[in-house]
Amino acid sequence: MIDTSSLSPIRSRFEQLSQSEEGLRQSDRRCLALSHSARTVLQSARSAASTFLKEWINASLISEEDWSALPEPTQRKLVECPNIDDLLSELIELDLLTEYQAARLILGKTWGLILGSYRVLDRIGAGGMGVVFQAEHLYLRHTVAVKVLSQSIDQDFQLIQRFFTEMRAVALLRHPNIVAAMDGGVMRSSDSGQPDLYYFVMEHIPGEDLEEVVARQGPLEMTDACQIAHQVAMALSEVHKRQLVHRDIKPSNIRITPTNQIKLVDFGLVRHFSRQLTDVGSILGTLDYLAPEQAEDSRGVDIRADIYGLGGTLFWCLTGQTPFPSVGHPTQELLARLNQPPPSLLSYNPNLPPALDKLVKRMMASDREDRFSTPEALAQALSPFLEPTSTVSLPEEDLAQLPLEPKADLSPSTARVLLVDDSGVSRHYYSHLLKKNTFHCKAVASGEEAIQVCREYKPSVVLADWVMSGMTGLELCQRLRKDPPPPNLKLILFSAQASDDDLAKTLTDVVDDYVIKNSRPLPLIPRLKAAVRLKQAQDRADQISQMLL
Repeated sequence: MIDTSSLSPIRSRFEQLSQSEEGLRQSDRRCLALSHSARTVLQSARSAASTFLKEWINASLISEEDWSALPEPTQRKLVECPNIDDLLSELIELDLLTEYQAARLILGKTWGLILGSYRVLDRIGAGGMGVVFQAEHLYLRHTVAVKVLSQSIDQDFQLIQRFFTEMRAVALLRHPNIVAAMDGGVMRSSDSGQPDLYYFVMEHIPGEDLEEVVARQGPLEMTDACQIAHQVAMALSEVHKRQLVHRDIKPSNIRITPTNQIKLVDFGLVRHFSRQLTDVGSILGTLDYLAPEQAEDSRGVDIRADIYGLGGTLFWCLTGQTPFPSVGHPTQELLARLNQPPPSLLSYNPNLPPALDKLVKRMMASDREDRFSTPEALAQALSPFLEPTSTVSLPEEDLAQLPLEPKADLSPSTARVLLVDDSGVSRHYYSHLLKKNTFHCKAVASGEEAIQVCREYKPSVVLADWVMSGMTGLELCQRLRKDPPPPNLKLILFSAQASDDDLAKTLTDVVDDYVIKNSRPLPLIPRLKAAVRLKQAQDRADQISQMLL
């Protein structure tokens, strides 16, 4: 018979082991439950990432083309992102979203990220009328600037009308020194809590504005500052031709591209001579560059108010200072502006030419009758200051009225250039530029006139603007090539509006060269000299051939 008392320790140990095993089984069950919960959360997160991606691609916030171009492992990695922050970080890293877009998506503020056919990429800046964004066309994929009217549920009708006026005014203006209008529209909201979005699409202009440039590097060289003022004057010539007034000419509204081309922007305060959107007695514009008559009433101003603002801008470029020091309260400044005499450049920089000081003072005369009457007259007066020179001196009476065309220099040692351009400002500027570079130049306003003059003048080169009313520059070249008055005549087109397709057409037997049109001598002067040298070589070859015969 077995003594059961001796089994007690074994039984006790077995019971302990059984309890431990049950504890392990319960722990395993808890671990399994936690693992299942973790898998559920992870699957939920992956499902959310997949859902967000589909929504953003369907809404065109992410380009479907860019998504499809990703390798399959990368797509899978994005779909399986564990949280929204990681997903957005990956999308930014892959350039599928910008940081600005990601910030809007995190906040759930997606209204306005798509405007018609444009995807908003970043916020560029803001002004009194609205906010300017960098955007991309959904299909053409080119970068644009989009100005959106400041959002408000109860938007003021007059403000909307002024926004439309800006859009239509810029659409009228076609000039290389004015921002180009491209599109416009309104996004109607289906949500009563969201405002309608009025937007205006313009060309995107890289670079800095003039205020940033001078603040960063200090006053500009005289020729650089006058080049900028000249380009703005040429832009204002187009504004004036369309019977418009900008009313807010200031350094921050003048942008400089990386190629040193000037672009006049922000026509939010533009006024048409025949229309009134400004209340009687209201004041619009920036105080530092405000003409006295604009300080009294913005309704009655004309293009001479823009010339005043450009004078203040030129003063800023040359001195790094605003024209008038602050006197405290804006009301006091407005009252002072009504009869403030123009400032002197020489008090800031005595090395500047006195003639330039007189020119700026005339631009900023308190009485608008004493200013330049038109941008064309101002552009002509600026011409002597556009090229580096030891001394520049103009009698004061010469500032009052400069001739449209320089006097002809019939010296046989200079090459003859026939300039054909229907813009009086361009004719004067390029005539002056060519004469300074030892060319003899005769300028005419139309293709028909050029054909008549060509036989007697016998030019070495015909330099014709592509875009002219009546006969275009290309048509003129075709006519001259059929019956050239002088032998080996060189034909050069220049324009700021021709497309790449147009440029390709010039690479034929009709035209010898094509030059981009701007107000700087490069690359026009070297190309003209090369054309003259080629003509001279061909003339010598013809003479040798004649002698051999």
